Amino acid sequence: MRRIIALTVCFTMLCGTPALATVDGGCTGQSCDDTSVATADTALAPHHYLIGGKPVALSDAEAQRQQRCLGLVAFGEARSEGRDGMLAIVFVVMNRLRAIADGDLPPPPVAKDRKILPCDVVAQKGAFESLRHARFHRALLSIRRGRAPLLRKHDDPTERQSLELADTLAHDVMTGKLTDDVTRGATHFYCPAEQRQLRRRKPEWTETMVATAYIGKQVFYRQEGS
Repeated sequence: MRRIIALTVCFTMLCGTPALATVDGGCTGQSCDDTSVATADTALAPHHYLIGGKPVALSDAEAQRQQRCLGLVAFGEARSEGRDGMLAIVFVVMNRLRAIADGDLPPPPVAKDRKILPCDVVAQKGAFESLRHARFHRALLSIRRGRAPLLRKHDDPTERQSLELADTLAHDVMTGKLTDDVTRGATHFYCPAEQRQLRRRKPEWTETMVATAYIGKQVFYRQEGS
């Protein structure tokens, strides 16, 4: 347990400098201008939310659950990366939903005839490494049991502000208030400094994808030609 906590602190130090840079030429095929989930003037019908670039009708309770899932993974993966870092993770989830719908990524298991939603992507085994940590274990179990994930309020003001910001960013993306995809369509990302700390090699999937953005110390990728 102490080792997990130590590694988590170390990763925060390694990947914690907020910065954003796009990669020239990172988009091929589809225009880079089309990687946002919708145009800024998108008007959503009541009880509809932008999920993977398409309006989806959700009850208030289900919308809240999906928002919490997005906020949870954004906080878990990028709370030390600032606004753009957490926003990037929200868009990664949304871009994965789009890729699943297009048949470019395998779908997570869901009940027959049920739409795949952000919580389904977040709950995929091994999809987001930060959610393996003990502090997120109960939240992830809640997602897998069909409930909204709950995180306790943090005493640390910085952690508390990051959690609140992550939830707000998730809400703003789902409601179409934020449509500018800072990742330029990325479905994958990793932190090189963290990989070195863990003595891991560069992920194999990077060999078949193109880098689209550097946000903090994380690198974002999308499938070439998508």
